[in-house]
Amino acid sequence: MNTSKYTLLVGNYGRTNIGDMLLKHAALQSLSAKNVKVMSPAFGDFPIFTIGFRSFLLSPLNNWKAYRGILNAEKIVFGGGGLLNSQNRHSLFIWGSILCVSLFLNKNVELMGQSFSSRPKGLLKKLLQKVAKITVRDEFSLHYLKESGIKASLTNDLALDLHVEDLKYVFNDLKFAVDLKKLPTNDYVLLNARTYKTLPDSVYKDLQHWIEESSKVVVFTPFDIADVAFYNKYLNHLDVILANPTVELYKNASKIVGMRLHFLLVAKKLRLKFIPLSYAPKVIGMFGSDKCIDLYNYDKQKNPLI
Repeated sequence: MNTSKYTLLVGNYGRTNIGDMLLKHAALQSLSAKNVKVMSPAFGDFPIFTIGFRSFLLSPLNNWKAYRGILNAEKIVFGGGGLLNSQNRHSLFIWGSILCVSLFLNKNVELMGQSFSSRPKGLLKKLLQKVAKITVRDEFSLHYLKESGIKASLTNDLALDLHVEDLKYVFNDLKFAVDLKKLPTNDYVLLNARTYKTLPDSVYKDLQHWIEESSKVVVFTPFDIADVAFYNKYLNHLDVILANPTVELYKNASKIVGMRLHFLLVAKKLRLKFIPLSYAPKVIGMFGSDKCIDLYNYDKQKNPLI
C-alpha cells in the first residue's frame, strides 16, 4: 500500500466521553489492516473544521489542516455514533461540512454504525445519497433513511465488536471520578443518567424519588464528564456512590439501569440484564420499546430500581 495515502477516520473522539472512546477503539480495530489517520476535535492527526468567529481566531489554520487531511486521504470513514444528528444543528454543521467537502473532492465515503434522529431532508439527503456505503446501528435510523430513498443496512454498534479486555483498557484509560478503595460487591443498583434538552425536570425528580424509595445501595457511574455534574446536582445529597465503571462493577450489580447508550451496550456485551431509560429515539430503536422505559411516557409508580 502507498503509505502516502491513508484512510481518514472521522469521529467525535476526545477524552470527555467513554462511549466515544469505545467507538474509536473499535473503529481503529476494524481498520487495522489499513494506514489510518484520525480527524477529531482533539487527540487526532487532523482537526475538524472550525465554526464560529472566536474559534477561527484561536485556531486560524484548522480549516486548512482539515481540508488537507481530506484531500490526501484515499477513503473517508465516519466511525460510529450519531454525528449527523438533525436535532443538533451545531453537530450537523460540523460533521456535515466534513461530509460535504469529502464528496466535493470525490472521495470514497463510508458511514459506519451511525444513528439518525429523523428523516434526512434537503442538502443532507442529497449528500447521503452520494455516500458509497452506510450502515446504521438501530431500526429507527434504518427506517428514516429508507423513507428518504437512501440505501443503508443494519449493523451492531461498533462497541459490541470489542473484547472484554478492550473495555477494561478504555475504562482504565478514561476516568471521571476518584477511584474508591471500597465498593459494594453485591446487592446494589448500577445507575447512569444524564440531562437532555427535551427532558422535563420532573424526570430527574422522579429519579430522585426512585432512589429514595429503593432499599438497595445505588452506585452511579459516569460515562461522560457531564455525568459528574449531573451527579453533583441531583444525586450527591442522596448518598449515592460515585464510582468509575469497571467490568467487575457491572458483573456484581443486582440491577443495571441507565440512560447513556454505551453504558447500556457494555451491559449487553457482558451478557447482563439491564433496563434502558430512553431519552432519544436511538435507545428504543436499538433495544425495542418493550424493553425500555420511555422517559416521555412512563408510569411514575413503577420504580425500575426495585
